[in-house]
Amino acid sequence: LQRWVVEPAHLNKDFGFLGVAVFFLVSGYVISAVAMRETVAEFGVRRLVRIVPPLVAAVALAWLLVLAGVYQVSDPQPGVGVRDLLLNAVLANFFVPDSAVLVGVAWTLIIQLAIYAILCALLPIYRREPWLVIGAEVAICAAVLSVTRNFGGLANSSIANIGAFGTAVVLGQVVWAVRTHRMPFWAGTGLGLGCWLVFLWGDALGYGRYDHSYPLTLFFALLVTLVALQAEEYVRPHRLVSWLSSRSYCTYLVHQTVAFTVLAALAPVNRWVAGLAAVATTFLVVEIVHRVVERPAGRLIPLLLGRRGRVPQAPPPPPPAAPPGDTTGTPATSGASG
Repeated sequence: LQRWVVEPAHLNKDFGFLGVAVFFLVSGYVISAVAMRETVAEFGVRRLVRIVPPLVAAVALAWLLVLAGVYQVSDPQPGVGVRDLLLNAVLANFFVPDSAVLVGVAWTLIIQLAIYAILCALLPIYRREPWLVIGAEVAICAAVLSVTRNFGGLANSSIANIGAFGTAVVLGQVVWAVRTHRMPFWAGTGLGLGCWLVFLWGDALGYGRYDHSYPLTLFFALLVTLVALQAEEYVRPHRLVSWLSSRSYCTYLVHQTVAFTVLAALAPVNRWVAGLAAVATTFLVVEIVHRVVERPAGRLIPLLLGRRGRVPQAPPPPPPAAPPGDTTGTPATSGASG
């Protein structure tokens, strides 16, 4: 793939940014739909509860594997200690110098949380005029790049990444707004172009980039996302899709830690066995984290929102039976977890 696809097409090396770009686009798309049916408090609490507990679990897992000597991370200091564990658990390691990075993909959560915070602050306006908030998000990303380019240091680079990659999340919001007719196509085209120009600016400044293929990779990720959205009604009813979607965030957090550990241990023996074992072990760990951490944390959301005493409503009565001879029936609906 590297020889026949990535290099001729000038895509990102090893498709490294492709997964991240799709992650950003889908996050922006999904969060837009969620924002339309949640209050400000619900939006903020749900995002924190869904993001933080699995992150802490992934960080703790990586920390234990490093201490056991079976996983290596970028560590500027001679050892990884409790300080690194605590800093990584709250993403502060990306702002504090001389900190180890235990979960490499966690830098993307800074970008997401920043966009979510802007959206949460402007949520009442977003429900009435989505284009106005999306435009404000693009402008804020551009302002971040304009200011941070004058400074240096680790903390400044992490903040600059919000402007350099934030528009990838906003681009997902644009796709949602146009697809759901909340915004005319011409307005979506203009805001999408604004997202693209700010992303190109961040690419020119070099924030978070290790080659020059990020814009093309984002464009390819956008095409993949649009095709997937067109096929959504056909793939959503499948149980495998629902299972994967409910565990996608955990997979995103632990796949590097688990897979690289297994590959390092088994690749010298047999590469094919190592690859299959890495995938199987990753999904096993994902299932454990989902059941032990992510699912119980989700059940805490009603309590945190003060709904402990709410009386559950009775289910609606079943629909009347079809008259004799009526073979049309009612189409079944799928209940993918939200």
